[in-house]
Amino acid sequence: MRHVIAGIVLRLIAAPGCRCGPEPEPDAGVDAGEFIARPAGDTPPLFDPAAGGLDREVANLISVWQTVPATEAEAQHQVRVLRASRAALVASGAAGADRISQVCELVTADHQEHQLLCLRLLSSTESPRSLALLANRARTPLPTNAGELQLPSAQAMTRQAAMFSLTRRAADGSAPALEVLLTLAAEPDDGIKSLAVAGVFDALPRWRAKSKLRAVLPESEQWRLYQSR
Repeated sequence: MRHVIAGIVLRLIAAPGCRCGPEPEPDAGVDAGEFIARPAGDTPPLFDPAAGGLDREVANLISVWQTVPATEAEAQHQVRVLRASRAALVASGAAGADRISQVCELVTADHQEHQLLCLRLLSSTESPRSLALLANRARTPLPTNAGELQLPSAQAMTRQAAMFSLTRRAADGSAPALEVLLTLAAEPDDGIKSLAVAGVFDALPRWRAKSKLRAVLPESEQWRLYQSR
């Protein structure tokens, strides 16, 4: 299962130094890179599709992410669901972000698939509460043997997913999300700092990213301004 999750996350989340900005046409179809494995066993869903309202729309969106269409007709149906659900999520604004955060704050570390779903959902909408949740997950401590692992740890994937969503929000023009990224870029932890710096470069034009980062990085760290393309 861990191998499956790692492969999914590496497709889902852009690695440091990659372009993590908005997809050119996010609603043009169901991107295979958005597929997320279903939780194993009888784990209840994050959101109940029978509940109605935003919970139903979010449940439908998650279902699309977790289902690979077998036919062209199924694919076209998923496109329609994807567009409608994403539109509803974006339109929900801060209230929707708070609802997602309320659910996701209760997700424990042993439910990694749900953790990744939560962080992915928060790339489409935001509130102060959701940004605080993303910042918290971006600071997830890594295991002491992280350097010896052949695959990214669950904690590393959580960090990357949180940074991905913050980057997407900043790239969409969110000043608060950008401020969170800049705060993380000033963290003493080298891993957090590297991901945040890459996120700022991915979210902004290069000249603006350099200006913003120059203001938060100490002189001894200014070399990072020339590491990202």
